[in-house]
Amino acid sequence: MTEQVLKTGVSEKSKFTAKVFGFMFIGLLITALVALLTSFLLVKLAPEDIAAHKFPAPFAIVVIFASIAYLVCMIITQIKASQNKMTGALIPGIIATISMGILVSVVTIFLEWWIIASAFAITATTFAVMFLIGYFAKRDLSILALIGWGLLSGALIIGCLTGIFAIFLRGNAALWTIASTSLLIDGALLIYVLLISVFDMQRIRKLSEAGYTSNGIALAMATSLYVDFIYIFLRVLALIARSRN
Repeated sequence: MTEQVLKTGVSEKSKFTAKVFGFMFIGLLITALVALLTSFLLVKLAPEDIAAHKFPAPFAIVVIFASIAYLVCMIITQIKASQNKMTGALIPGIIATISMGILVSVVTIFLEWWIIASAFAITATTFAVMFLIGYFAKRDLSILALIGWGLLSGALIIGCLTGIFAIFLRGNAALWTIASTSLLIDGALLIYVLLISVFDMQRIRKLSEAGYTSNGIALAMATSLYVDFIYIFLRVLALIARSRN
């Protein structure tokens, strides 16, 4: 009897984990396909602009609307999924992943395929390592979330202070201060996302152990991991492109 209960518990945890990463994979797939389609259409409809490394004016409006749609729909998806309302979560979730595909195309359209593939491989490997650390960790990793939020708060404060000081600085001093602060904030944000991702991996295990294995909870966790994956991917992509130049 005890062995049967253990097998059932392990099975439920495995199913829940599979659902979380299944939802995340579907979201990433939609984003990738939309990014490819958007890039293809831009090249076909505005070849001269793309060859000159600039976008046609109407596309700027599309990007603005896509940004707003992504933020609004992602928030709605998280709220509805946390309430286990799948019908109200799926549609805004799909709209959010489509919108992100349009935004990602802004970055990827001017890059070679091997840079994009390398960034994706590095991000996927990083995610796999974070999953192993977070999911199988014996100790409570809540401290990582606290450290991450501390870094995020510090980055926001530094950014605000730099913006204020930059008003009074001129010339190279202002440029150097802004550039240095931008690098510092980028580093802090990347570390924050990595720490939160590890913490989220452990939350997946804890939720399944506590019996919270509904589709809504799985979608809510998948949404968090999707956002983490996209951010890490874009940062890695920027680093590879910058090092190449």
